[in-house]
Amino acid sequence: MTGNDHFNTFDNTGYRFLGACPSWLVLDIGISKDFSVVLNGDPNCHDINVKCQKTLDVFVDGVRVHLGAKTNTSFVVKVEGNLINLPHTSSDPIIKQVLMAMVIINFEKVAFLSLKTR
Repeated sequence: MTGNDHFNTFDNTGYRFLGACPSWLVLDIGISKDFSVVLNGDPNCHDINVKCQKTLDVFVDGVRVHLGAKTNTSFVVKVEGNLINLPHTSSDPIIKQVLMAMVIINFEKVAFLSLKTR
């Protein structure tokens, strides 16, 4: 995900999506259904020339990790609605920011999200 509306899939296919509603970026449709990523659009953003604030909700094994706005050099991160500081290593999920990427580890499953901003 780059800019206001540019997305690349895992196979590097590019899409442009201007939606303001929540949308699934990743959804595990297998038996376990234990991983998904939801893009939360900015309902107040109607102009493609204005920077819009979007957020991500990552669900790993039923735990919601909210990746919010970037403030200075770090992102607002919440686990089950509770604000946390990074790195978060005291309990599952373990969450670390590595440059412009977020690594979320819950038990033995790993989610790696590249967070590019323009």
